[in-house]
Amino acid sequence: MGYGGVIFNTDPENFSYGAAPYIGLSLPLSNRAYSPALLRNASLSLGAFTQNLEDSEKNTFTGPIFGRPYFIGIGYNIFRFIRLNAGAVALEELNNGGSGLQLDRIQLQPFVGLSAEIKFSVGLGR
Repeated sequence: MGYGGVIFNTDPENFSYGAAPYIGLSLPLSNRAYSPALLRNASLSLGAFTQNLEDSEKNTFTGPIFGRPYFIGIGYNIFRFIRLNAGAVALEELNNGGSGLQLDRIQLQPFVGLSAEIKFSVGLGR
């Protein structure tokens, strides 16, 4: 669970972003017993925002196919249960004139988030 922001426009005169809570999974990139410290704290993060995003011009963005923006990125534990995530989010701009999936409205934007994590592991028997 966390809170993340998506950058829509990086122009200094017209900077625009949206932010919302998200939920997701973090899958470790390495085995903690055999890897260097940098990789021990890194993971692949996948998730979805719990609500649609809005830019400064009041345009609404949802996610293609699933109806919520979703992301993929790299996560890194900065404290025992706090994770910093950075990656890309898939967005689709909503408009009232169209229906169905329109590829010209789909975009990938950078995102950054901060999350609190609950550790859950599954082990397989011999």
